[in-house]
Amino acid sequence: MERLENRHDLNTQTAIFEEIGNSLSIADLHKRNLERIMANSVNMTHTARSQKLPPDKLIKFLIAAEGGPLAKELHRAGIDATPAAVSQRRRQIPPDVFRKVFLDFTSFSAYSQPNRGYKGCRVLACDGTAVNMARNPNAPSFVCNNSAPKGYNQLHLSPLFDIYDRTYFDAVIQPAPRKDEPGALVEMVKRNRFNRKTIIVLDRGYEGYNVMAHLMNTPNVYFVLRVKHNHSAMREIARLPMLELDCDISFTISTTQTNEDKRNRHIYLPQPKKSKPGSTTRRARWDFPSPYTMRLRIVRFQLDNGSFETLATSLPRSFTVDDLKEIYHQRWGIESSSEV
Repeated sequence: MERLENRHDLNTQTAIFEEIGNSLSIADLHKRNLERIMANSVNMTHTARSQKLPPDKLIKFLIAAEGGPLAKELHRAGIDATPAAVSQRRRQIPPDVFRKVFLDFTSFSAYSQPNRGYKGCRVLACDGTAVNMARNPNAPSFVCNNSAPKGYNQLHLSPLFDIYDRTYFDAVIQPAPRKDEPGALVEMVKRNRFNRKTIIVLDRGYEGYNVMAHLMNTPNVYFVLRVKHNHSAMREIARLPMLELDCDISFTISTTQTNEDKRNRHIYLPQPKKSKPGSTTRRARWDFPSPYTMRLRIVRFQLDNGSFETLATSLPRSFTVDDLKEIYHQRWGIESSSEV
């Protein structure tokens, strides 16, 4: 997968704002941008063409379709084609084409503004959500267990959502039985180039040494991660006193357990014999050398109800505790983004 540069090109955005200034509605602007993208970005010369369903027409239909039966959606769109023909044509379009359309379209977004964010940083939130599909027992997305003996189909969507632009920066879709939110985040971080300072905000589901190491080793990327502080917390965090604080901690991770490792109190991450970089073994996943020293800033603050929240971050102290509270609070924007 290509690494992405200039996701928010200044010249492109200037042209967009000029169009808005010329009283073009947001809906018309999005329509014009999509037509521009379909004309310039999607190379489908290798795909069989159909007078009824050329690739650009099919992709626009799939983007605009709602949740009704396919035959009903085709009738609503005024397309004289059978559901079987649509399914056949859909299979001829490589997934990378849809990714290209998605990335180009979000880059042209009318809501995207240069340098918009928090203290000059883009703020991205990552959180997973389930997407139900039509039942198909033969599909990789089929889920069958004691609570659902008849089974159902479900995909798991893990997006990176720009809190201030209200646009999706990237996304990974996985079959629900093989969902792996930390792995999806690592994949998105690795395949993008961040051309401006970016803060990635995460909830406890992403708590892990491997995720934090990937974020800290990516240029221009910082993170704010809510972590546990009870008996199941990371060892060095669990040892901190339960009071408001802003401190630095340092520890060493090791995939071995030699006597020297034990004397130096390394954190041991056992590696399964068949484990490899990118493995879906979440807790033991480790893509870096051993031993590996990690330094974190830990911020703990008390809520109005008397309970505490603990954040791990790689941000410098030019970002105050109040800044971190505000940044994490903004993460809730991703919770409502899929409801729009």
